[in-house]
Amino acid sequence: MRTGPCWSAGAAGAVLLLVPPWLLLRADLPWWAAAGWPVVGAAACTAVGRWARRAPRHERVVLEDEWTSGLPPAQALDRLAEHFAAERAGVRREHRRVVVTVGSDLRFRLTGAASARGRRALPAELTVTATDTGSGSVLRARCRDDLGWYARMPAWAPRRAAERTAHLVDTARVLTGAASDRVDRS
Repeated sequence: MRTGPCWSAGAAGAVLLLVPPWLLLRADLPWWAAAGWPVVGAAACTAVGRWARRAPRHERVVLEDEWTSGLPPAQALDRLAEHFAAERAGVRREHRRVVVTVGSDLRFRLTGAASARGRRALPAELTVTATDTGSGSVLRARCRDDLGWYARMPAWAPRRAAERTAHLVDTARVLTGAASDRVDRS
């Protein structure tokens, strides 16, 4: 017998799709009330999805860093934008900064942090600002988690978010040719 996650999700989906209409029909309701169950289920899923994206109650995990680069500001920011765009991240380029959004709160909740796929889905936002120094640039990064609302934040989530933010800042440092390694201030 198959016991993989896809089979389990399929079985759960079949139960959720078939049992409520059967119960509604047994309650002597009209057939259209039983047939409307998928609409009610879709509306409930949409409501939960919107509720989960509400402003979080938890303290966001934030990592700030500053470094020097031999690259001019425009070239450093272009490098970051191209790299993250190639990785299918959301990239918004502004005058002197790049804002990168990665992951998805919904996908993270569905896949969890136990798998590498789930950890890659952890949502975060990286903002890198560049200032011209004449001989290169000074780059300032601010990276924070974008986890939505949780009734109770899982104990492992802040650690995973800290790993994710550190990875994004370290990637930005490497891409722009940072003059020194990041100092871990935690």
